Amino acid sequence: MLLLVDCLGSDALLGAGKSAVTPAIDGLRERGVCFPNAIAAATYTTPSVASLLTGLYPSAHGIRSLAGYRLPRGCHTLAAILQQQGYDTAAFVTGPLGPETGLDRGFGLYEHRDAADVCFGPWGGAFLRSFPERLRAPWFAFLHLWELHHPRYVAPEFEGESWGRTRYDRALSTVDAFVGRLLGKLDPTETLVVLTGDHGEKLAQGTARGLRSTVRWTINHAGPLKGLLERLIRSGRLPRGVRDFGVSMHGYHVYDVLARLPLIIAGGDGFAGGDVIEGQVRTVDVVPTVLDLLGAQVPHGPAGQGVSLREVASGARADLSPALIESHEATKMNTGLLVGIRTPEWKLCFAADDGDVPWELYNLRSDPAERRNVAGRFPDVARRLHRQALDLMAEGQRLALAPEALSADEQAIAERRLADLGYL
Repeated sequence: MLLLVDCLGSDALLGAGKSAVTPAIDGLRERGVCFPNAIAAATYTTPSVASLLTGLYPSAHGIRSLAGYRLPRGCHTLAAILQQQGYDTAAFVTGPLGPETGLDRGFGLYEHRDAADVCFGPWGGAFLRSFPERLRAPWFAFLHLWELHHPRYVAPEFEGESWGRTRYDRALSTVDAFVGRLLGKLDPTETLVVLTGDHGEKLAQGTARGLRSTVRWTINHAGPLKGLLERLIRSGRLPRGVRDFGVSMHGYHVYDVLARLPLIIAGGDGFAGGDVIEGQVRTVDVVPTVLDLLGAQVPHGPAGQGVSLREVASGARADLSPALIESHEATKMNTGLLVGIRTPEWKLCFAADDGDVPWELYNLRSDPAERRNVAGRFPDVARRLHRQALDLMAEGQRLALAPEALSADEQAIAERRLADLGYL
């Protein structure tokens, strides 16, 4: 069971300032293993989910924005691998994850619902009444929950600050209650459960709380000004304080508030007991980990770029692999590429296609909030990380299969979907 909670950042679920009430997810964490520093491969939903389901970075699987291209046919998804080995496979998705993305590959059932079909509405009730009985064992199910995404859904019984200080936190309390009902239908001795997010969310702070995503909302709705505003943010001409003020968003950058996610794995060999592994891992590690735990064989084709976390979970080794993060403009393929490369100590952010944009280097040990750019003080570290990022992207290009362009009809469907979600 792969549970993906859209917009679920690590601090929202596991941070010291958490105010959401999450007994179900806490219980899952206590019987599994929790990785609070799982780094997403991208900061928009479609490319991030493509990486989660393939174990490949966007530079390899070719989906770099919310819509526009389909996953290459030779690119194996976790669902396709398991389906070939006898699993009944089903996905229940929403938002931009329509079948035109190619992410339906390997799923015998791929249900895309409207974003307004929420977990405590008719859809959620119908889902719980039929799941997992509608699937034949062994099965693999992927459930994508949208309630944390703007404008955020809070069930009436979770209104009030006892369920969280912000609407986001109360939406997370709502999601947790649904997850609890779902987990109650699964046999924990027979089910491997993986829970994570696709990207985090930058929430407005202080006096800005409650403002409507001032800068990012303007970018998303600015028409002709959109490109200029994007460039100002990327170039640093909007200073960091301005970029922070009033912004409640996700997407077009690679900061940890967007890229650092919780990853909980419960039910597999070595993934029990409530251990918390603070070391850095990556969402591209999920596919090889699941295949390792299930003893499944990877067919011929592009291999994933992640590693199994079984030995990391057992403490046999610490995974020090750098994490690559890519972010394109939301609705344009192969334009405005921002790149982050992260180690447990350092994070470099740069614009891959614009040499005029200053590099940003952060020491995550002393500056986890990424406030002090020290690229000028540590140029050797910045250059080393830059080379590593280019090497990882080049590796992706060597693995890459040509992404398939959508037909005119499919593109129109994708654009209508994005318009309904507020991206166009």
